[in-house]
Amino acid sequence: MAKRQRYPTEENKSSKFFMKRMVPKSDTQDYLYNTLKESTITLCTGPAGTGKTYVAIGVALEMLMENKIDKIIVTKPILEAGDEKIGFLPGDVDLKILPHMEYIIDKIEELVGVAICEKLIKNKQIIFSPTAYLRGRDFKYSFILIDEAQNMTKNGLKLLMTRLGEGSIMSISGDSDQIDLKVRSDSGLDWCVSKLEGRHSQISVVKFSNSDICRHPLITDILNLLQ
Repeated sequence: MAKRQRYPTEENKSSKFFMKRMVPKSDTQDYLYNTLKESTITLCTGPAGTGKTYVAIGVALEMLMENKIDKIIVTKPILEAGDEKIGFLPGDVDLKILPHMEYIIDKIEELVGVAICEKLIKNKQIIFSPTAYLRGRDFKYSFILIDEAQNMTKNGLKLLMTRLGEGSIMSISGDSDQIDLKVRSDSGLDWCVSKLEGRHSQISVVKFSNSDICRHPLITDILNLLQ
């Protein structure tokens, strides 16, 4: 059973917050880590298991601990399937969206422990939301993490990028080989990368490849065999 932190230690501010620090496991992860700290918008592409989301969560939590931001906004497109439409699921929006965010909550708990994760969510310092709910809003002094961006349309991703407010950082990540949209060409991730790469000093692009996979060595073989 994984170690679970119930009471933060009193050693220093960092040890009170983190159960363990996020350490980049590859050169590309290290590049992403530094890019997120230096750029206002970072677009990140690559296959599953390369640590795109893990690094972004680690940087976001560091910035929150250092009071560089006030909150972390975690968002992803929720694609409705069958009869399980989000508007008809029981409970309020938090209860509806959290099951889709469990894999991110696992990463947060790994870094700061269960107790602090729950506290941050309760205090609205970490907010989970479907991308559709963010249009028209303006987030200041926030780390906005947009995951699975390959399932956002060009217009949808453009609209969401304009939600960037004063003092905010935005991380946009996804895997173009896992597009679930009915029309693959509607995906906005690669389109944004092609339009923005190298065009602005505050917008960066980080690209992972199969050689960067850290989760399990078998994933690389699976991706190569199923091409």
